Amino acid sequence: MKIIVCGASEVGANIARQLVYEDNDVTIVDESESLLRKVNQSLDVKSICGKTALPEVLEKAGAEEADMIIAVSDKDESNIVTCELANHLFKIPLKVARIKESAYLNPKYVDKLFISGKIDVDAIISP
Repeated sequence: MKIIVCGASEVGANIARQLVYEDNDVTIVDESESLLRKVNQSLDVKSICGKTALPEVLEKAGAEEADMIIAVSDKDESNIVTCELANHLFKIPLKVARIKESAYLNPKYVDKLFISGKIDVDAIISP
């Protein structure tokens, strides 16, 4: 599978490590060149430096051919926007977002927000 991991901090790096171990084609995207260098020292991944919530950055990461995107940056809003772009612009079939803010996950709203036709996220990672 071709998978884009958005966020190269500890969570993103560990996810990328497991995906590479499982023989996936992984591209990791982050704004921090130093985090990307660190990941590239230990993993065979393509890395792109830039904001994942920008269409041209996702395009450069290969979004048009990706099977999955996993947005695990430290910013919930960026992860949500990244998944929306992945869905609407690039038609990436599987979209995963890390959401830390409990207000987004309130049962009163979550079933109305994170569904097909609204905020199209297929799975939520919540610490």
